[in-house]
This record gives sequence, structure tokens and C-alpha cells, in this order.
Amino acid sequence: MTGFGRTIGRGDREPMMMNTHPVGPLYREGTIPRHPREYYELFSRPRSYMGMGMDGSNGKAVAMDADESEAEVRGLLQKTAKSARRGVYMHIPFCRTHCSYCAFYRYAVAKDVPRFVEATAAMLERLGQTPYVSSQRFDTFYFGGGTPTAIGLAGLERILSTLLKVFKPSEGHEFTVESNISELSPELLSLLKRHHVNRISLGVQSFDTETRRGLGRRAEREQVIRTVERVREAKMRTSVDLLYAIPGQTVEHFVEQVRTACEIGVDNVSQYRLKVFPNTPLKKAIDAGESLPLAARAEWTDMQLAGWDEAERHGYYRWNTKNFGKTEAERCRYTWTHYAPTDLVPTGCGAGGQIGLARFHTNRDLNAYCQHIQEGRFPFSGATMGTMDALYLRKLRGLLQQKELDLAELGRRFGVDSERLHRETLDELAAKRLIELDGDTVRLTRLGVVWWPEVALSFKAKPGTIFF
Repeated sequence: MTGFGRTIGRGDREPMMMNTHPVGPLYREGTIPRHPREYYELFSRPRSYMGMGMDGSNGKAVAMDADESEAEVRGLLQKTAKSARRGVYMHIPFCRTHCSYCAFYRYAVAKDVPRFVEATAAMLERLGQTPYVSSQRFDTFYFGGGTPTAIGLAGLERILSTLLKVFKPSEGHEFTVESNISELSPELLSLLKRHHVNRISLGVQSFDTETRRGLGRRAEREQVIRTVERVREAKMRTSVDLLYAIPGQTVEHFVEQVRTACEIGVDNVSQYRLKVFPNTPLKKAIDAGESLPLAARAEWTDMQLAGWDEAERHGYYRWNTKNFGKTEAERCRYTWTHYAPTDLVPTGCGAGGQIGLARFHTNRDLNAYCQHIQEGRFPFSGATMGTMDALYLRKLRGLLQQKELDLAELGRRFGVDSERLHRETLDELAAKRLIELDGDTVRLTRLGVVWWPEVALSFKAKPGTIFF
């Protein structure tokens, strides 16, 4: 076998005692967990993946074609009404290599980069001429992809300088750029800092060199650690992504990765379960028997909870179902745009965002993206106009995913009795020990974090419930 044809861990250990507590932490150092039935059979048909977009319980969203989308967004960009917060998301769809598990890979770094850069700069200039963009400062900036740093110093310089000329940062803004370890040179780090970037998100996935090789990552362990330290020395905040449920991975191996991240002092540790999508190299390897299979739910639940325990052991707290930070300041503002009253303007190729109830995205096809901009148009190819019911549920689910949800406050903002509206659901989830109720405050339990997608979809609102 190639790829992940081995067990990732520390080797054989002494037999360990079992933990049979029904609702407490399943994993403890020095124990082999025994899994309570409820952790795996609480829901008869669990969803392995769930997006938090529109569904039947959210009310119907009105879809628009490309021309309608552009007309709608042009109208929104003529408005000057103040938003509670505003952000901008830049999607750069290029990578130098295709990671084995990645379903988002679109374009290799090649001849397409210069035309993308020039088209994007032209788009930003055009946005700068709109009343919406010029009427208020922006407090959230996020560059994702792809890998934004893959386009090199010159391309980033052009986009960053144009962006900051158009979108004026507020005092105390947060500006995050995603990067691979091998691309974050001292020169690139200096360029980012000159352009007001103050937070770096690193797709580490694992500190283990052999594991990184199997995932398609090139940098070795020591280079990864040194890069994180270099970012911290530059007085920029650091966020590190780690994957669990990698084929062949053990609980102990994943705990080691979390421990390493905590010990080198990153500001945020993101713990994501590996999901394998069709047509990715890893999925093909698994199907061909060239890789070990994905971890079963019982196995990856152990990793999820063990990683949580390890982060807390080092003074980190859970600020949503996947992220752990040292202070309240590390609640990534870009993540909060999905939960809080924040507009997010999509820029770049394949970006998504929203203004008010309108959710829209730019062209995902690079040729169409560049052509629309060349023709003097905004490259908005799709939009949906949502409902207040959908917005309400998105906020409810998002806030519950954080540390806690204040039902009374949510109800006041939307003019509805949230506690009464969801009484039956709240009682059912509490009976299953998925949530804790303390007056108007609702919190996820550890079990609720494990079953978060099912918890989220338990909350519903009939169309027309929220009517203003």
C-alpha cells in the first residue's frame, strides 16, 4: 500500500483501563474509551456532512440568474445605509500543488495568474466607485482560496495595494491571509505586514512529516514549527488548522498534533474532521485499496474529544464546535460574519458573501470571471434573496455553535418569542443531553458538539414566522 497504508501513532502500549462514564469525556490520557451507545445511535440517520445553507426549514430563497444577480447586487452597492459591521472576502483560486484530500483545488499556478490579478484589481477599482464601499470602513478582511500566497509577491502586492485603496480598514480591524508553510517566506511575511495583515491562517493539517507527505504537503515538521514561530515574532496572530480522522491515524497521534500547536503558542487551533470528497486523489486511493479506509465514527469521535481535552489542558477554550482560542480576541471575525449582523463583500474568483438578505457569489469559472470584468461588468454569477426566517435560523444556529445562545436577546432582535417557538425542540434536545438550559441561555454539551449538524437542523421556523 501507498499513502496512508500504516497506523499513525506512538507504537504499542500497556493495556489500559476503560472509561465507562456515560456522558463525561470519552477520552482520557492513559485510558481506552468504551463508547456509550448514545454517542453513535442517538440519531437513526446521521448526516456525514451538512452545509448550513437554505433548506426546507429555512423558508424558500429566490434564486436569480447571472443578469438578475448582477442587477440586484448593483442596486445594493448604491446604498449607503450603515451596517453593524462590514467585511470583504477575497478568493484566490490557485495552488502550487493538489493536496490529496482537497475538493477545492481549481487552478495550478501558471499563465492564468497575471490575468486574474489584473482582472481582480479592475474589479476592486470598480467596487471603490460605489456608494456602499466608499461610505463606511471595513473591519474584517479575509483572503482564502486555493492558497492566496501561491500567486507570489508581485501578484499579492498588486491586489493588496488596490484593495486597501478601495476598502478602508477601520481602527482595530482584523486582516487574515491563509498560507501554506512552504510559501510563507520572510519577504512575503514582510509584504503582508506592510499591507496591514495582522493574522495568518496556516493549513498545517499535521506536524508529522510523514503524515504531511501523504496529504500532499511538502514542508517538514521543523520547518512548520519555525514558520509558526516566525509569524509570532512578527507580532501577527496565528491560526493553525489540524485534521483528524486521517486514514491510519490514532487518538494518540492526533493529540500529539494538538499538543504541539499549543506548546508553540498559536493563538487559535482549528480541529477539522477529514472529509473525503469524490474525485480527489485520496478518495481514488481509498477506493483502489491503496490507502487505509477512513476512520469510523467511533474512532473519529474519540479524536475530536481528545483534541478538545488537550487544548483545554493548555489553557485554550472552545469558541465554536471546531475552534479553540486563548482569549476572546481570537474569535475569528470572518467566521463571525456567518453568525453576527455583518455584511461580507465577495471579491476574487469563486467567492461568496452577503449584503443583508441577499447572498451572492462571483464567477467560479476563471474565464467567465475575467471576461465579465473586461466587459465592464461585475462578475456576480449567482444570487439568492433569502427570508427573515432563514436569517433568524442562521443566527440562532450560529450563536448556539459558539459558547452559548441567549434566546431572549435573539427574540428581541427579531420580534419573536424564541423560547416559546422552540420549546418542544429545546425539551427534546435537553432530554437527549445535547444541550443545557439555564433560564434563557442555551449551551451545547460535549455530546451536542459531537452531534452538532443534527442539533442545528432540529431548529425550524415555518415560513412567515419572522415577518419584519
